[in-house]
Amino acid sequence: MTGAPGGFSTFSPGSAFNVLRGALNGGLRGGIPEAPARLAAAALGLRNSVLDAGVYDLPGLTAAEIAALAPRPGTDDAGTILVVHPRDTRENGVIRHADYSAFRAAPGRQITRFAIAGLGSSALGAAALGRTLADATGKPVGVVVAGYGPGDLVSEAMGGFLLFAAANRMRHARATLGHRLGTLVAERQPGLPGPRPHDFATPDVAMLVRLLAEPGRRIHVLLGHSKGALALSAALARVLRTGDAETAARLARAQVITAGAVIAFPPEIAWVHQLIGTLDTLGQLNSQRGLPAHRVALAGHHLNTALPFHLDLGAELLRLLAPDDRPRGGATVIALNPV
Repeated sequence: MTGAPGGFSTFSPGSAFNVLRGALNGGLRGGIPEAPARLAAAALGLRNSVLDAGVYDLPGLTAAEIAALAPRPGTDDAGTILVVHPRDTRENGVIRHADYSAFRAAPGRQITRFAIAGLGSSALGAAALGRTLADATGKPVGVVVAGYGPGDLVSEAMGGFLLFAAANRMRHARATLGHRLGTLVAERQPGLPGPRPHDFATPDVAMLVRLLAEPGRRIHVLLGHSKGALALSAALARVLRTGDAETAARLARAQVITAGAVIAFPPEIAWVHQLIGTLDTLGQLNSQRGLPAHRVALAGHHLNTALPFHLDLGAELLRLLAPDDRPRGGATVIALNPV
């Protein structure tokens, strides 16, 4: 595949690693971080960026964009927002916003399409996933970066994907089986304070909650891959728990698409499409059994179109998205094949 101007004419994991390594070495010339934990986190970030280079469709990014997104010692991208434009539409196709306030203050039209990546949780993987959605819609996409800082070393050791999957199953069981019904009814009351302490509050989920709960923000498309799909489900559950009618009405009109994990969503979210490859062992391990999904033949967990047995997310998005990226009324579930 041919990338955008300044990109790779042909993709290889080695070429991506060389760009990432050069960017990281450039950052280290300014001095090695004093705290060993930060240096370890930087190494973890590089490893995860290389992992994401194989998982996500990196040919959609230019070499300059990849270098700019490389992990830097002493920095933490957790909870930052990238605005990713379709390829070939502007010179600076990926804009980084350090926090919610910076994103809100940026000029331009309101962003109504959002994505969140998983697996390596790097800014590189997030941008590549955002570019896939931006190319499919022809619109800019906001991408929440999970990030990896020193505090994420513990999460890495515990297996963040498995933790989120277990939490998703617990929420689904509690809702469908009617356990703790009185608590669930109380949680739907207007004016309820913020999320309970034992709920997940990772930076990416917290940022998604702020975006989804923002009054007046239209949400057309929400895309999650792998662990990002689980984070998306967690954020939607937290926002809808407040019982705010306006928020529930806005989110009910959103088109939700997941890939690499088939999971439970709050019942208010009716327009859901879930994709999983028949060769995706990791995704199937962390999926909720018995839920409807579209099984993509001979596809694995990765979305990188330069590698064999990939899930061609761009093609699937073009098939699934409504002409204006919005639901045209009513719920739709395709290919009712329980995983």
